[in-house]
Amino acid sequence: MMDIARKKNNQVDVPGLERELGVLVITVNPRKNKGIIQLNKALEDTAENSDRITERDFFNSNLLAPEAISRVQKIFPGLSNYMAMHYLINHETFSLENSMKEAIENIESATNFNPTKTKAEEILHRYGKIKTIMQQTVVEADPLQKALFPQKLDNILWHRTGGYIILLGVLYQLFQSIFLIAQYPMNAIEWLFAQLGGWLGQVLQDGWFSNLLITGIVAGLRGILVFVPQIMILFGLITLLAVTGYMARIRFL
Repeated sequence: MMDIARKKNNQVDVPGLERELGVLVITVNPRKNKGIIQLNKALEDTAENSDRITERDFFNSNLLAPEAISRVQKIFPGLSNYMAMHYLINHETFSLENSMKEAIENIESATNFNPTKTKAEEILHRYGKIKTIMQQTVVEADPLQKALFPQKLDNILWHRTGGYIILLGVLYQLFQSIFLIAQYPMNAIEWLFAQLGGWLGQVLQDGWFSNLLITGIVAGLRGILVFVPQIMILFGLITLLAVTGYMARIRFL
């Protein structure tokens, strides 16, 4: 979402990201169809040259449990350090033969491997690496400046007295708007179905079929559809409150 990043004054060093991550980074803006051709081309090139891609760890996961990882790799040749570590942590959920699972459990016992501790350390290392990459490749707008306006707004909207007055005012305007705006399409629907019912009454002969169609189906549809404008406007206004962030403040109050 590079367009949104630019609006927020965030600068992303794309070549730097590629260098740090070891993969191609393609910037896209799907709404304006920008970058899609380059993305497709990169996918094709990667698929065609997959055998030449050099594997690399995001961070050196071998440091977390070198002996246990080495032993697992002897059982499963070709596993990366990261995959070997996941075999140690998650082998119970893998589709492996019981003998293989037992061999991994023996490795855990022999090397005092602690799955929970290793998983926690892996998460810390991963987020540490992410933080380092972000510091090197992404320049964000001053968070203090971004926080000042919402903070001032919250001081007003969450005021222990004024906040509730504003809340009641917003809800009052919400429901007033629903009835005020919806009356025009509702009247139009009422008029449309009245015209349709009158026209059918003139065209069709009296009988059970005309009675079913006019007083049953047409009148029933009118009774349902006449409320659709109110429901649409209600959901539209609620969505607007959610997008602006005020719905979360209403929940807090």
